[in-house]
Amino acid sequence: MKPRKLKLIAEVSGFPTAIAEVHIQNFASEADLKDWTDLVCPTCLEPTEYKGGGYECKKCNGSYSWWGKLLRVVKGTKTKVEMPRLLKEGEITVGKLYKMGREDFAKYCDATKAERGVIVSDGGSAHNLFKLLVATEKLDCVIITVYNDTTEQVVALLKVSASGRILLQEIIPANLVHMKETLMLNRNEITEKDVTEAKAFVAQFIPEANEETLQVSDYRTAFLDEHIEQPEKETAKVVQIKEIMAKVKA
Repeated sequence: MKPRKLKLIAEVSGFPTAIAEVHIQNFASEADLKDWTDLVCPTCLEPTEYKGGGYECKKCNGSYSWWGKLLRVVKGTKTKVEMPRLLKEGEITVGKLYKMGREDFAKYCDATKAERGVIVSDGGSAHNLFKLLVATEKLDCVIITVYNDTTEQVVALLKVSASGRILLQEIIPANLVHMKETLMLNRNEITEKDVTEAKAFVAQFIPEANEETLQVSDYRTAFLDEHIEQPEKETAKVVQIKEIMAKVKA
């Protein structure tokens, strides 16, 4: 999404009321391979040219059907970029856990790369995971895990989403992130007066949302009913962690 100006409004008594005007943009991005590498002919290490759905090398007349057959080198050199496997085939991934105070973590960027759902395989895991979640919610604590994927290391935060789902939020590593400006909030600076005023403000100006609020109406949904199979409604796949803990105690 390209940067744009966004006017936030709420309908009060049927009339649009301006609440705030903000500028929105992606506040962080990850250093990309194309920033520091080139794809070259794997035979002579010279640049190729894209032609007719493939890549051709003028020097050795090599022809390659897709970019995956080219060799990746450090930009401006002929040094091959090695990508050794960090995780063996069939190996169980091990994530090391760390904690950091939320105030200390605020100096770092938590730009999301991906979010993944979390389930547990046994009661003991549920109990221990619950303790970590309480720490994130009530103790101003950030729980971090670091683990190896196939060729890259992953840094992720254990978190509870706005809907109460337990997630691992993969973030851009601190030494690979390109930062832009964005607003921040220091939770410790919120006073009881602020809470009282916010409660009154929301009650007066912000209407209740419903299921329709969470749906869109654009080209993606124009022919949805006729041509696309609808996803099943959410079922008991969403499990409360307390339920698992209770079963273990029983």
